[in-house]
Amino acid sequence: MQRRFFNSTNHEVDKSASNNGIESNDLKLNHPVAICQNSNIDNISNDATPDDISDDSPVSASHTITERDVLAVKSRILSQLNGGVTHIEDSNIFHGYEIVRNILEKTVTQGERHSLLLVGPRSSGKSTIVKKSLKYLTEKYPQDFLAIHLNSVIHSDDSAAVREIARQLDLTTRRNIENKGAHFTASQLETTIERKSIHETFSNILNVLNISLENVEDSGTKHTPLVFIIDEFEKFTSNYKQTLLYNLLDMSQNSDVPITVIGLTTKINARDNMEKRVNSRFSQRILTILPTVKFADYVENVMSGLLVSEAFSESLDASPYGREWNGSIKRMFQDGKNSDIHMLCMRNFNTTKNYREIHNIFKVLLSEISTDNPYFDNSRLSDVIQKCTSIGNLQSAVCSLSDSELLILVAAAKWIEKFESPTVNFNLAFCEYISLMKESDSVANASFSINNMKVNKKHWSKKALRNSWEVLFKCNLLVEPLSTSSTQSASTERRAIKTVVIDDNTMVLLDITLDELNVLVGDSRLAKKLLRL
Repeated sequence: MQRRFFNSTNHEVDKSASNNGIESNDLKLNHPVAICQNSNIDNISNDATPDDISDDSPVSASHTITERDVLAVKSRILSQLNGGVTHIEDSNIFHGYEIVRNILEKTVTQGERHSLLLVGPRSSGKSTIVKKSLKYLTEKYPQDFLAIHLNSVIHSDDSAAVREIARQLDLTTRRNIENKGAHFTASQLETTIERKSIHETFSNILNVLNISLENVEDSGTKHTPLVFIIDEFEKFTSNYKQTLLYNLLDMSQNSDVPITVIGLTTKINARDNMEKRVNSRFSQRILTILPTVKFADYVENVMSGLLVSEAFSESLDASPYGREWNGSIKRMFQDGKNSDIHMLCMRNFNTTKNYREIHNIFKVLLSEISTDNPYFDNSRLSDVIQKCTSIGNLQSAVCSLSDSELLILVAAAKWIEKFESPTVNFNLAFCEYISLMKESDSVANASFSINNMKVNKKHWSKKALRNSWEVLFKCNLLVEPLSTSSTQSASTERRAIKTVVIDDNTMVLLDITLDELNVLVGDSRLAKKLLRL
């Protein structure tokens, strides 16, 4: 028995009516290279059978997926996975986005001054809200405001933060002068704001604002609003004087220049750590960003990072490719409760709720698509998940360390082994590092003395190793001792203290032994030789 199908041009197509028969829609949707339209089905022979027509057989099509389309999809999805482009309207953080966007828009359009603290766990969407809001303002009000970004992980103290503010002001004002949109004259910017002296640099920042204020009545120039984005806000509160926060919040209240300060933190007690004079200048406005509580919503958020918009699909040479891409993603997430993607999402939802961990897996699959395989290869998903999650946290942390971080870690482990102490601090580890390097230099010089050669290894400064010590703490290789009254598990406690700043004399536990380091550290690393001494 034969079934006859007619396409839009009334060409007759014969197909076998077996249970495995392939209809025109199946041919259109499932072919990995070309997307067929009904008008092209007449290219198939009337005598074709289901065995002759397979998903891998070449199909003549009016819409062929080009390399440019594949690269465009790759770039778009990668940008979404990295947080550059998001479908925030469909997520649970849209309400928070509207609040932040309205605050910033009032600062730009009406000259209002605000201070706001965004509080929420990691991967809850705080940075996404701010990035999306700034992108909206940049598109709607180009060159009408300045956004200055600070991160206490990079700018670890007030001095580094002040210099970063000066650099960003220098860069932005020069761009404005070149674009003839600056509010400062070239004579006022003959010298840079940043100077060698930190006090002079900070004075110049204030003077730039004062210059504009003094000239506003004469020139009638509208002041450029400033938006300060401070990531890891709680670390700036660990400073005793909190000079930077005090001056920024004071200007946001008293300066005639519109200034809004937005802090991002994972600590719910960040406001409590503010100094009294700083807290009095804070607007007490706190926006809490809660993680997704429903698994279905969580899966929707994961899937939204892999979908492309209709407008983007229309911009492709083969617009059906974008729609079929979305269809393949939705089918992948609808495979069932026993599928690899469902188990991956369920495990992440019940533990960290960290979208980045899942996004990193999809980045691997995304790198493998091509014109021959323009969609995710679901058969590779299991292997990629196993490869990305098979290495334990301890091993992956050690393998990711730089030379300086690994050296100070080995020194700490050596000191604990030598003195049989359960805890160690940075000062003790640094002293052990100095002795290890001296011993290593003497051994190296003795071995090369026969050839009249002198070998000197690089000795890291105390300041550089201090930063490496903080990295070890963030990687959970250094752990604060748990109190006996604590009811939290060790892993939960470690995650909770990630952003705590530790002093040089603070005693911490080492979450790895010298024997374990000897196994994990590769033979090519410098620290391997120190382990053998």
